[in-house]
Amino acid sequence: MAKLSYTAAEIDALLGKVATHGDDVEAIIAAFPMTLRRGAATMNSDSGFGFDDIHETIYYRYTASAIDNPVSGAYGIILTFTFTSYIVQVLFSNTSSTSCELRYRFSVDTGNTWRLWHLVTATAQS
Repeated sequence: MAKLSYTAAEIDALLGKVATHGDDVEAIIAAFPMTLRRGAATMNSDSGFGFDDIHETIYYRYTASAIDNPVSGAYGIILTFTFTSYIVQVLFSNTSSTSCELRYRFSVDTGNTWRLWHLVTATAQS
């Protein structure tokens, strides 16, 4: 993600513009900590961290060799949402050329103890 750089005067002008157009600046500012940012690395056997080590609101791409990968041989995207001591992870796994899975798990102690992964099941729609 690109880092934006503005002077104090530019920030004031932007906030003034938002405020004069009736938008709720406080709501916009409050949303920033909750936005999902992209991880800087791809999780794999060489990345030095795994699924159990993610304790912040972020998403990563992962390969089949990712540490703690709950779906053997699969690759995909892991989304992690953190709120106070609660963490939810949502896992999208490409398991074959024609199949994928959605799994989730939860922690109530900032990721020190993870509950088991749960597979979401549904009937495919065309």
